[in-house]
Amino acid sequence: MILQNVVLPTQKDEKTQKLYYRVSGGRGKVSIGGTMVFAGRRRVVFDTYMNCFSVAKWYRYAGLREISLEVALRGTFLLKLIHVYRKKDGTIVRDEQAAVRAESGEKKTFSLACSFAQAPRCGILAFSAENLGEEGELYAAAYTSAQPPRRPVKIGIGICTYRREEYIKANVERLKKAFLENESSPLFENLQVFISDNAGTLAAKDVCARGVHLFRNKNTGGSGGFTRTMIEVNAANDAGAGFTHILLMDDDVSFETESIYRTYSMLRMLREEYRNRFVGGAMFRIERPWLQYASGERWRKADGLWEYETFNLDRDMRKLFHVLDNEQPVPGNYQGWWYCAVPMTVCRKDNLSLPLFIKVDDIEYSMRNKAEIILLNGVNVWHESFETKYSSANEYYSVRNYLIAATLLRDGIRGEDAAKYVRRNFVRYLYNYKYDEAELTLLAVKDFLRGPEFLRETDFEKKNKEIMAKNRKMIPAEEFPVKFDKQLYERCMAAPVRRARLKKLFALVTLNGLLLPSRKIVSFSPWGAWSYTQTFRAEYFVAYEPTTKKGFVLRRSLRRFLRCIFMFFRTARLFRKQYGQVSALWKEQYRELIDEESWLKIL
Repeated sequence: MILQNVVLPTQKDEKTQKLYYRVSGGRGKVSIGGTMVFAGRRRVVFDTYMNCFSVAKWYRYAGLREISLEVALRGTFLLKLIHVYRKKDGTIVRDEQAAVRAESGEKKTFSLACSFAQAPRCGILAFSAENLGEEGELYAAAYTSAQPPRRPVKIGIGICTYRREEYIKANVERLKKAFLENESSPLFENLQVFISDNAGTLAAKDVCARGVHLFRNKNTGGSGGFTRTMIEVNAANDAGAGFTHILLMDDDVSFETESIYRTYSMLRMLREEYRNRFVGGAMFRIERPWLQYASGERWRKADGLWEYETFNLDRDMRKLFHVLDNEQPVPGNYQGWWYCAVPMTVCRKDNLSLPLFIKVDDIEYSMRNKAEIILLNGVNVWHESFETKYSSANEYYSVRNYLIAATLLRDGIRGEDAAKYVRRNFVRYLYNYKYDEAELTLLAVKDFLRGPEFLRETDFEKKNKEIMAKNRKMIPAEEFPVKFDKQLYERCMAAPVRRARLKKLFALVTLNGLLLPSRKIVSFSPWGAWSYTQTFRAEYFVAYEPTTKKGFVLRRSLRRFLRCIFMFFRTARLFRKQYGQVSALWKEQYRELIDEESWLKIL
């Protein structure tokens, strides 16, 4: 069985080449175009993010002990199979496991074998191909195992989309070519795509293909769109389809189809004790495609609050030591739905997503189901950066859904800690002049205090329009109403946070300088400054996002500040009075919100 294929890019890209292969030795040339063509002596090494083979993970999860590398080529090559790992002192070790001189005047497949019994069960397997002749061609390569698969696997890809037609059409075409209309692929009969179109803007002709199903859906957010795909995959199983997993994927991503094949092959080979594991994909940034934003995430408790922790953050995956570090296990306990394969034994009709619209739904689902995540190098998507998509309206959903999810966790959250979380967000919005966000935070608290009945009675589309009315539009920097240059942004972002007690007291007494004349303009990211000292006595707060060169400008207002403070104390009094009773209601009744019958009333 082919465990994973070596990915050869269709065109050469200097920025991302080292995600796939590294070139060294000799003075010859290597050209890429679906195959790898050598002119003169040259050596190519595949110890890269997209093409390494994880020793420890395949041994642990699938119990594999013998691996073969199959390489199809023409010409004269020296092939080497190499075990690469790091010692405790950080030294990188390269142990040659097998080597063969491969020579053929026409396309021919050569094989090299490796036994895990003879090598430390850590690090990666990689191979090198050195052209020894004047010219040669490497067509394909794959890691294989003689061990038979343990179970059949059939995947339904669930995509929730809202006005992302170009991404959807491109990804469907990619899947058609690789699997859906490719009879030679093992996934030909074992993969279908279920698209929930929350905007109703996709036409059937745009995604017309064998095994692609398009559903018009109300705008019920990500949780509603993904749940619609869960319901449809379950319905297909009722009709005998036999799906074993649903692979939840965002609509604004790009990916190598090999990621899906590797997910499929790992699921087929899983040992019995791991068969209900989720398989997750790493997130890379579309703007900087070599940069891994996250591979493994955790919601953990610190000082009474649930906080996000991202592992393997902002790693340049062209570098070998990062590839090796990525192999280390991380204590992740949730997987974002940009790429998350969930067993249908978990994704049942009585165990769907909470109707949270957007934000925290994937976290709550993973935590509720005690998800354990398998992560593999080379299983990833390229996603638009979150930093470029700031939405003031999203702050409502973040706060409301945080309170719901934190309340439902087994460890829960105490009332005083929940109040601290709200207060921390609220105060930060105030000193960043984000008065709309501060008011949305208080609205989120009030809606949380309405209990589960709020989610039962709410018209999600209408509610979202109400929230989006407060959304702030990002505009090009040249259209800002105040004079701005990038140096101001860089200077402010680099400014140290001052923590002197007297300054803190003075800021408190003067309402962070609101009672004093203004004396400056400050600029930070749309997400805001991290300290009141950075915005003290500023007249304007210029939010600037350097990737898109867009942002917005906020002006301080004593009237808005005092209004928010008045609203805060009124909401805080209500929160202290009702939190205990409402949190008990959420715990008692949330299961009534996650079954198919309840969801069909929403959708």
